[in-house]
Amino acid sequence: MHASGGGRTDVRVPIRVLMVARRGYESEALGIALDKVADIEVVSVRSRVGQFDEPVAVDAILVDERLGARALSDASRLAARSEASPAVVAFGATATRNGDATAGGSPERADPGQPERVPAGDSLEHLVGAIRRAAGVRAEAGLSWRGEAKIAEYPRPSLTEREKDVLDGVAQGLCNRDIAESLAISVSTVKNHLHSIYTKVGVSSRMNLVRKALDLGMLSSEDLLP
Repeated sequence: MHASGGGRTDVRVPIRVLMVARRGYESEALGIALDKVADIEVVSVRSRVGQFDEPVAVDAILVDERLGARALSDASRLAARSEASPAVVAFGATATRNGDATAGGSPERADPGQPERVPAGDSLEHLVGAIRRAAGVRAEAGLSWRGEAKIAEYPRPSLTEREKDVLDGVAQGLCNRDIAESLAISVSTVKNHLHSIYTKVGVSSRMNLVRKALDLGMLSSEDLLP
């Protein structure tokens, strides 16, 4: 699937991505955000590479470096034995292992044979850019979202300022206790705000809240990167 010189020539759009990340709402929220990007399709989210017994038909394998070095090496081996020869992109490390980031925080590869790396705290836009570069897909800079038409079709629920704060905490993958500590309020107050948000948005779970809030333009994509 690689052209001579290391470029990829036959990657389809949307780019098919396999995501390997730590279990938890935070990683699931990131998977949802990536899957909303118009030229990205997250085909699966797993907690370890070993869950894949057979080669995978994807264009990129996205690996959370917080899982450890073995996860990254396992991903490289999985890519090597997959007919599609997917690229490997690592994210979530506290510092890049292959040099400083470029201006604006966009990562680069010192060695073309090494995976793209996106440090923890970098933007969703930079992560998407790394996936595009690794897969060899040329695309315009920035993000366009699937479901943007829904923003115009449906009214956006009106939240109080405190409810917006709670929603931001949910989008970042924080538990009720962490949200309470960050806002200097009680856990019970957070639960009350969350119940009010659920009612206004018309959902009954955190995951569905994130999905619908993205559809309605109530969340910033930058808040969804671990």
